[in-house]
Amino acid sequence: MYSQLLSFPVLTVEDVKLKIKTIRTRYAAELAKLINSENSGAGLHDMYVPKLFCFKQAHSFLLAFVFHKPVSTDANFINNFSTFVD
Repeated sequence: MYSQLLSFPVLTVEDVKLKIKTIRTRYAAELAKLINSENSGAGLHDMYVPKLFCFKQAHSFLLAFVFHKPVSTDANFINNFSTFVD
């Protein structure tokens, strides 16, 4: 098992920072699409479904960091988005 771990390429701090930035950027874009879909008056079956593989996990802690001011949409929608996500 240890030999398998050694075969992975070495990750640098910069690699990790870039991955975090990418996930945060993609999460913000997916959240904006979800909010726009809700604000457009789309029906339940027409709502945008986030495609980011880790959207649910990212949403659990990134929402507070993505918006620098209070979110101007329905808080219940933001907190209960799981209806629209697998």
